Amino acid sequence: MQTVHFSSMLTIIGNNAFENCTGLTGDLELTDSVTSIGQGAFKGCTGLKGTLKLSKNLKSIPEDAFRNVPFTGPLSIPEGIETIGIRAFDGNKFSGDVVFPDSLKDINMYAFTLTSDLGNITFGSGLERFAYYAFTKNEGTEEITFTSAAPPDIRSEYYSSNTDRFKDFLGFFPNVKRINVPKESYAAYLEKYGSYLTEGVTLHTDTEEQFQIEGTVLTAYFGNDTEVTIPEGITEIGASVFQNKTELLKVTMPETVTVIQNHAFKGCTGLTIIDLSEGLVEIGNNAFENCTGLTIIDLPEGLVEIGNNAFEN
Repeated sequence: MQTVHFSSMLTIIGNNAFENCTGLTGDLELTDSVTSIGQGAFKGCTGLKGTLKLSKNLKSIPEDAFRNVPFTGPLSIPEGIETIGIRAFDGNKFSGDVVFPDSLKDINMYAFTLTSDLGNITFGSGLERFAYYAFTKNEGTEEITFTSAAPPDIRSEYYSSNTDRFKDFLGFFPNVKRINVPKESYAAYLEKYGSYLTEGVTLHTDTEEQFQIEGTVLTAYFGNDTEVTIPEGITEIGASVFQNKTELLKVTMPETVTVIQNHAFKGCTGLTIIDLSEGLVEIGNNAFENCTGLTIIDLPEGLVEIGNNAFEN
């Protein structure tokens, strides 16, 4: 079998329907009449080395549906699909940027393992959860964009949620330096993912503002300046606020600052000068970890607590 032409009356393709039909070649186009495909429907169809066009009326891509099918060209997931199953596209050869639809809620483990040529990735606004190892070895990805109002949960084993796996997720994207998030949700993303950002990776949002302040707590810094003066009246510098801002060379803070929270300046490798507040009483865990440019730091007399790994290099 080399070619299949699907009828416009076809609605269902069952489990393993074309599994290991290695004689099929070229492109695969599922007509829009198709509303359901089964597990392993085209698994192992190694001759399909062209493009894939999915039906606009599918709700899910099930387990192993296109596993080990070496499709090439761009990956296009139509609006309406809500779930991508385990190993659904494992071993495909898609390339270029990919924008997932707003309807997509869940990306399961191994969904895109060994799909190594993807470019930048944008997740739609409906994404609720994804497996930390849904993607692997994507060296072409430089930016990841989240558009959902709430940061998605990260699945560890099947249905368990494990946020600290975000670091492992980023480990599969060695060239990612920027994660784009919605401005109105920046603080939520920073709180959930901030302490798990890998070296050199920063959160970014489109705004002309420099700071986000809640009460007297500095909760976000949006700029890329080499020198920063923290506003008067700030009492706490929030967790991960300046994390991985490698361009930052000097920080001046007002005497009102009493607390520097966890990971606040972690990974600021260019930081050489920091004028600590005389009122500072607490430095959180990992607050200046990997700040390799700091050679001298004057700790104020009133400092009561220095957290774990606060100045570790």
